[in-house]
Amino acid sequence: MEIKVTGASEITILGNIQSIEDYQEIKDSVRALTDKGITSVTLRIPDSLSMPSSVIGFLLKLVHVDNVGVTVLVGDDRLYNLLDILNLISIFKVKKV
Repeated sequence: MEIKVTGASEITILGNIQSIEDYQEIKDSVRALTDKGITSVTLRIPDSLSMPSSVIGFLLKLVHVDNVGVTVLVGDDRLYNLLDILNLISIFKVKKV
């Protein structure tokens, strides 16, 4: 997995999100933006077919506790379907790209 900051409030995550290290890297990257005062974050995930529960939990905390808007742009239908099954489409403003 590789993370790139691709905008003032956008992070692109390349590859499959799998490990605790991936979670920690995503968390650190998002926190770096929110620590600067960003109140809305876009995660562009073109490749990953899954998302670990630790990442989902972190994103839910961002939305519900920290009041940070989260938009997730997914490229893989399997990840979209997973988020749909978990009823997270509207919470994370998920869109297919």
